[in-house]
Amino acid sequence: MNNDYTVIIPTMWRSPDYIIKMLGLYCKSQYVNEIIIIDNDVSKRIKNKILDHKKIRILSNNRNLYVNPSWNWGVSQSKSKKIIIANDDIFIKDFEFLINQVDDFLQPNMVVGSAKSCFSESTLKISIDKCNENMNWGWGTFIIMHKNSYVYVPKELLIWHGDDIQFNTNESYAFKGIHIETKMSTTILSMNARTLAREDTNKFKKYYDDKGNLINYNKHKKQ
Repeated sequence: MNNDYTVIIPTMWRSPDYIIKMLGLYCKSQYVNEIIIIDNDVSKRIKNKILDHKKIRILSNNRNLYVNPSWNWGVSQSKSKKIIIANDDIFIKDFEFLINQVDDFLQPNMVVGSAKSCFSESTLKISIDKCNENMNWGWGTFIIMHKNSYVYVPKELLIWHGDDIQFNTNESYAFKGIHIETKMSTTILSMNARTLAREDTNKFKKYYDDKGNLINYNKHKKQ
């Protein structure tokens, strides 16, 4: 068995019940070596003994780094060959069964996220299917990949499009058959961050291609 995963979770602690339940599963997992929590609001950090678990590392820059810079930092600090980037407002009761199935399938230059159906049903008959050109709703709430396949997100993109970059740069797949309970976008809604997120979209469309590479406008002018 290949127990070589780091789970990376940016959080502002707005869904404490969810994060506590998932940390319990991550800590018990035979596949998870470490859990890196990026604490983006130290003042709201929960008091729970689970945070003292030997697998857990809490990183903080004493300010809100937002989502994508937190992903970048967590990946850079990971000690494992594979990573799971997870929202803090999800609960996957059958996490161990899921990761067992995905681990047999996962290859370098591949990224696996969740299918839209995961948020409404569970069959426990897991399939992992190649994605079409468009990323489905919810795909980026829980993504699994080799650390070396992760593409660092440009630092000016704070909240959105980090998942687009992973999706478009790697071979993209989605798992089905596992239920994901979620309070989707709890943190963004609680801190009214949609304005920043929309700014990310404007920057992404204007200055980057779909893989997160800067567009060379001088080159386009010459053509």
